[in-house]
Amino acid sequence: MAAKTKQETEQDVEFAEGGDTPMFGQQAAGPKKPGITGKVQTDAPGAKFAKGGSTRMFGFNPSQEAKSGQTGAR
Repeated sequence: MAAKTKQETEQDVEFAEGGDTPMFGQQAAGPKKPGITGKVQTDAPGAKFAKGGSTRMFGFNPSQEAKSGQTGAR
């Protein structure tokens, strides 16, 4: 059996162009403080943090005492 050979070809390929919209907002480094080696949280321009919602996902539904002879949720 003869070995298969791979034939290479060149093709004109159109690549996508990048957009002009910035991926990230403004970022800034805070001032250095002596004795601190970690990152200090600062209110840099464009700083946004996740915030929890103000509504509840579930209403109040306390557990109820099981009735004798009942095996389901009815």
